[in-house]
Amino acid sequence: MHQSMNDGYPFVSIQVVWDDAAQSMIRMIIEGSWTWEAMQDARSEVGVLLDMVPHEVTILLDLLKSRGLPNGYMWQFRRLNMASHPNAGPTVVITEDGLVISLAQMLNKLDGDKPDRRVVYTAPTLEDAQALARSLRAGAGT
Repeated sequence: MHQSMNDGYPFVSIQVVWDDAAQSMIRMIIEGSWTWEAMQDARSEVGVLLDMVPHEVTILLDLLKSRGLPNGYMWQFRRLNMASHPNAGPTVVITEDGLVISLAQMLNKLDGDKPDRRVVYTAPTLEDAQALARSLRAGAGT
C-alpha cells in the first residue's frame, strides 16, 4: 500500500477489492487518514473492475477504520453520489460516524430527483452492508 506524508501525518491509499465471488460488490477499504486525491485514484480502480462485468455492482465504502473525512467533505461527498459508470449500483457506506450518516441522509434528500444519482445507504458493520447489498440485488431482481 502506497503511503505519502502531509504535515507529518501519513496518508494511505485506498484498497479496492471484489467483496464476493459473484463480483456483485466492490469494497473500498479506507484505514487511517486519507485524501480526496486517493479517493479519485480508488474510483478509477473501481471503474476498471466495473468494466470487467456486465451487471450492476454495489459499492461498499468501508470507513470503519478511517480517521474521518478530509477537508471539503460536503462538496466531495456529493460528487460520490453521482453515477459515473453504467454498472455502478448503490453505494453502502460502512460507518458508525454520525456526521457521515447525516451527510448521506441529507444528500439523498437533496439529490432525490436527479436522474443520474445513486442512493447512498449506510450500515454500521461490514456484515450489515453485505446483507443490505444482497437485499437490494434481490429486490432489483438481479
